Amino acid sequence: AAGIIDKLTRRHPHVFGDTTVSGPDEVKQNWDSIKAAERAAKAGDQLVSVLDGIPMSQPSLSLAAQLLRRAGRSGAPASLAREPAAHVSPLGRELLELVARAQEAGLDPELELRQAARAYADRVRAWETAAPGPAPRGASGGRPPGPAPRGASGGRPPGPAR
Repeated sequence: AAGIIDKLTRRHPHVFGDTTVSGPDEVKQNWDSIKAAERAAKAGDQLVSVLDGIPMSQPSLSLAAQLLRRAGRSGAPASLAREPAAHVSPLGRELLELVARAQEAGLDPELELRQAARAYADRVRAWETAAPGPAPRGASGGRPPGPAPRGASGGRPPGPAR
């Protein structure tokens, strides 16, 4: 418990200490400075990056948004997100650019995509309801007859058991 108290006290000097701030922007600047100092202290003699500590295994949309946000706060040029990379497809680069554009517009790309996906689901359901004749394929709740769709085996193509 003492470690948690120390961390809260250290990271919130405007609440628990003598630091005076003029508003939320200054609180954020202080937070960024404190976190950078913590990363530097933790790294010791190793090279420190503003990206250190970002979980790279998180879902890709969240990962892209967090990488862009941290890099932007550190002063990295926005053009880095638009530069081609040898091992990245044009679509991957475009997706990263879309995340950057959303953030530049003050939007949360995760929320925007979730809203668009839900609206799409609503349109599909409306289409299913309005479709004349028999229910659309799969409307019975089961998979339509025929071979399993690609990826239905857990993402692996059909093949010999392992």
